[in-house]
Amino acid sequence: MIIPNGTIRIISSTGGGMIDGKPQRVTPTISDPIPANISESNRKHGMVSEQTALTQAAYRVLIEPEDAPDVSERDKVEILDKRGVSLGTYEIQSARLLDFVNAIQITT
Repeated sequence: MIIPNGTIRIISSTGGGMIDGKPQRVTPTISDPIPANISESNRKHGMVSEQTALTQAAYRVLIEPEDAPDVSERDKVEILDKRGVSLGTYEIQSARLLDFVNAIQITT
């Protein structure tokens, strides 16, 4: 059992490819909000120019396995804090089952 402090939405892409030589559109599918335990694993601040700042962040997210049993590295994840404010959309770097705590760990 995890202690949720936010939610995530998994964004999967379906479609695409070629049919009869014509390219097909890729359509994103967004899941319902999933309760998650979110922790920031890395944050970098930088400057692009004198007036533009750049912030990069990476997160470690724990979810219950029954909430998203088929999450994979092909998906993206939108992370929302406990107030529902979006922290951004990130590509999933790894998704693995943690047997001893019965949770899926998603790393962005």
